[in-house]
Amino acid sequence: MARYANATKTKPKTRPMIAFHRSSFHWKSSPWKPDPVYKYTGGFVGVPGQAYQVRFHLEAACTVEDLDSGHRTEIYLGAPCRTEYTIARRNLFQIPSDEWRMAFSRSQSIPISRRPSNEAAEYRGTPLEKQFQAHEIDIRQYDSEETLTDARAVVDATINRDLMNGRIAWTVCHDPDQPGLAGQTGQTGQAGQASQTVQAGQADQADRADRADRNMQVTLEFPVDLININEEDAEFQVCTGPVILPDLETWDGREVHRVFLADAAISGFDHAEFILRREIEAAEREKHWYEAPRGRDRLELNDPDNPPPDYPPRRPRPLVYNETWERESENVILKTKNEG
Repeated sequence: MARYANATKTKPKTRPMIAFHRSSFHWKSSPWKPDPVYKYTGGFVGVPGQAYQVRFHLEAACTVEDLDSGHRTEIYLGAPCRTEYTIARRNLFQIPSDEWRMAFSRSQSIPISRRPSNEAAEYRGTPLEKQFQAHEIDIRQYDSEETLTDARAVVDATINRDLMNGRIAWTVCHDPDQPGLAGQTGQTGQAGQASQTVQAGQADQADRADRADRNMQVTLEFPVDLININEEDAEFQVCTGPVILPDLETWDGREVHRVFLADAAISGFDHAEFILRREIEAAEREKHWYEAPRGRDRLELNDPDNPPPDYPPRRPRPLVYNETWERESENVILKTKNEG
């Protein structure tokens, strides 16, 4: 397999600032059909033939561009919910509880990994037209914005209560003659307690998720929901989330087929760090309560005397943040007036 040159910072492309809290995804389900095995498939508790609609606001965006072909795809992350029974009058939450949220492009929903990035992707994206009876992606933008690349300007915007988005961009360059990895430095995390610097020839999670067969540019955008500032010395640190990181190894020339959920941190304009979410196994001593159903059981069978093979499937696992990535990047803060 070809190796790749260092990921490099790149200037975020000029485009309007996204108004995340005014942007949304809206879908209409296909008429519900009973599952032959499970009583509450998908958590739906209605009657056959019913269809329901869902709207959620957006929390983050990611653009992946193939610099060789010029093709780019826009990926968005929706607001989450706790797993629920839909649409119920009582016993609304599923216990054991899990988090549901959706990442999607203009054409498909994209699996959000729950595993470390050094593990291969198991699934591919699902076309939105097959997943929903109808859907609408509504991206709203601010009428005007200002790009900040100076720490004092970021501090002043914070004090002035301006609305702010962060943009982080980097490029991954294909270099078949490069003997090392994809150039991710300072990455630590789950896969064997990876070293602080990625060494040539190491199969670290840093390599897998940020390499591709072509020259790629990644640009993240997200609302600055939390920022720390030192007004006197003009210092700032954005530490916020969620953001979505693309698994470039799943790039097929048109789409990415896996993303990672993470939080982002920046304290300047040339470096970014991310901490990724993953699932873990609950301790055995905790499973008696953590995996115990209350009220309806999401895995209840239509025929308890005729369970399917390998029943029951595993219950939801706890989610934690542990694996970290670092990027040499080009960062900007976008601001607009907080009016109305």
